[in-house]
Amino acid sequence: MSNVAFIGLGVMGAPMAGHLASAGHDVTVFNRTASKALAWVAIHGHRAAPTPAEAAEGAEFVMLCVGNDDDVREVVTGPAGCLEAMAEGSVLVDHTTASADLARRIKKGKKIKKKIKGREVTKSKEVMKRIEDEKRSNKK
Repeated sequence: MSNVAFIGLGVMGAPMAGHLASAGHDVTVFNRTASKALAWVAIHGHRAAPTPAEAAEGAEFVMLCVGNDDDVREVVTGPAGCLEAMAEGSVLVDHTTASADLARRIKKGKKIKKKIKGREVTKSKEVMKRIEDEKRSNKK
């Protein structure tokens, strides 16, 4: 099974992380309210980490389920954010309902980094143009 970091243990995140643990994955959780992470560990076992970065260390998949855009930025690119700690080839999955503004910023390449095929890149206009060109050529 996979090593998974799960960041955000609210109403949606806690059960999602629990399903991963029940399926046999090795789960490390982080929640800004540490008592929620410790309560989750008391129920499901596994581990709690004190920071998103420490949760992401060694994880093949890092999953987010946080409240809003600011929360995503904080746990991904903020101090002790998970992105810098992610291993080459690991996958970041965001389950947050983020705003259209954050999606636009990502598309324009502002401040959000993504790991693609083991390389850290910033989604820029050039990268987005290449993706759009590939989509168009695949439709032909």
